[in-house]
Amino acid sequence: MASVLRPLKGNVDGKFKILIVGNCGTGKTTLQARLSNLLKIPGASMDQFRWLPNWEAAPKDVFRARIETYMSTNLSWILDGNSSSVVFNLAHAEATDVIWLDPPFLLYYPRLLLRTFTRILRFHPAGSLPDGCYETIRNVFFDSESVLWWGFLGHWKRRGQYEPFLRTESVELGGKWRRIGGWGSELRRWLCAIEYMVTPSTTARNS
Repeated sequence: MASVLRPLKGNVDGKFKILIVGNCGTGKTTLQARLSNLLKIPGASMDQFRWLPNWEAAPKDVFRARIETYMSTNLSWILDGNSSSVVFNLAHAEATDVIWLDPPFLLYYPRLLLRTFTRILRFHPAGSLPDGCYETIRNVFFDSESVLWWGFLGHWKRRGQYEPFLRTESVELGGKWRRIGGWGSELRRWLCAIEYMVTPSTTARNS
């Protein structure tokens, strides 16, 4: 009989260090908050360590130090975001689980558009970003760093970046990478499996 894969691997001490990656707008931060609530462990976004007020980028050494401090001061943690190879490699090396959100472009890009426009109008909060990090007409339409532009190009870029990991380190091969795609049902099933895993009755049955 084939063994059933746990929704999360964790480490030998039962701690979870979860890295969530994926293109802009795929729901990384939303999933991070959901998992943080389910697992009762700290969750954070790379953006809150990367940006200073008014979209000033933290120096690379400061950004890296902030990530290192976050990971070293928490026995379990969740971190979402895409970053430079140095910070990605740092988080990837420590992670017990890597969740790659890879839904269809036509599912999440309209959501990214809606989120961006509601942030321009201040109808949608800027999440955990520092003060002054707002979307504006200028940085959305007239800036090479536009989130919409990055979201458009990033769909294929992220696949090229992450597919090699999936071929060699997927959970099916005993690794820590899990790709979640589809139109939403796959993610819902996975979250249900985590809810089942953490319920006290499940623990009692397996003890």
